[in-house]
Amino acid sequence: MLACIDMAHREVAREAVRKSMVLLKNGKTNVDTVIPLQRNVKKIVVAGAHANNMGWQCGGFTLTWQGFNGTGENIGRNKAMQLPTGKTRANQN
Repeated sequence: MLACIDMAHREVAREAVRKSMVLLKNGKTNVDTVIPLQRNVKKIVVAGAHANNMGWQCGGFTLTWQGFNGTGENIGRNKAMQLPTGKTRANQN
């Protein structure tokens, strides 16, 4: 984790994000429209091996502001985090 804290490494990470960002595009008809979501959509399914894993949903990085793998962290404004024993939280971002 110490290597990720170095400013030079952070700049490399930022550049990687800039070059790999994907912007989804609205479809032209109701059939191929993905975003924006219709107002009447009540639920969205997130499925797969990492569906309930905050660390992977935020890119799989190790910095604590993106979540720890295997915690009970919730996404949203009212964030609750249950850290595993022995984990520390750094405020160096």
